[in-house]
Amino acid sequence: MNGFSQRVPQELTTALDDISSQFSYYSYVCKLFFRNTLDINDRPIRTVIETRNKVAENLLEPDQRGKHTNHKQPDPAIREGIKKHIDSIPRIESHYLHANTSRQFIDGSRILADIYRDNVAACKERKENYGSYTIFYQIFNRDFNISLLVPKKDQCEQCVQYDNSAQTEKENLKEAYDLHQEEKKLSRPINTSIFKIKNVKVIKIEQNSPSSIFYKNPYKEKEFQEVSHQKENIA
Repeated sequence: MNGFSQRVPQELTTALDDISSQFSYYSYVCKLFFRNTLDINDRPIRTVIETRNKVAENLLEPDQRGKHTNHKQPDPAIREGIKKHIDSIPRIESHYLHANTSRQFIDGSRILADIYRDNVAACKERKENYGSYTIFYQIFNRDFNISLLVPKKDQCEQCVQYDNSAQTEKENLKEAYDLHQEEKKLSRPINTSIFKIKNVKVIKIEQNSPSSIFYKNPYKEKEFQEVSHQKENIA
């Protein structure tokens, strides 16, 4: 490095010069040494010099890669096939989200790559063309408002029991399940009570996965003291 570079002494600056330039200097180095150090060829160096902004030499023009409009578009039949496959996925209703949410949910036990492989297998069986995973991913995220839902954290036990039951068992549980769904709809616009409390004792409870275990943990009423009570309609 010592044999291929030479330090240039700092020149005198004037008041018109930039303040930051008073504490900087340039060193001339061998071009081959510079390229080998950064493991590049001549192309990046030429690109930086050619795209340097004429107004401020330290700024470069924005990167224009991919900014053209001549992008290759997938076959419309492939796009429609992907959309039909996504529409065929059963939706799962979220219990604890607001009723007017536009987002839809599907079973989160399978990742997006698994859903894509199912689409590929179905297309091969029908002897149809299928797109790449990139196209499938873009259509899934841009054309649909869908999220993968983990039922363990969101669904209640009664709904899980009904969904996983056999057809004969579902007939016996249908009346209680329909009543449960009706109560869920009625509970959305219910008035909410807001409490201001003080002297709250923190009770540390070991976290458990099933929600039923969490709500069965006993709480002592004496640990809470009501200060004021107010009702607000949040429907």
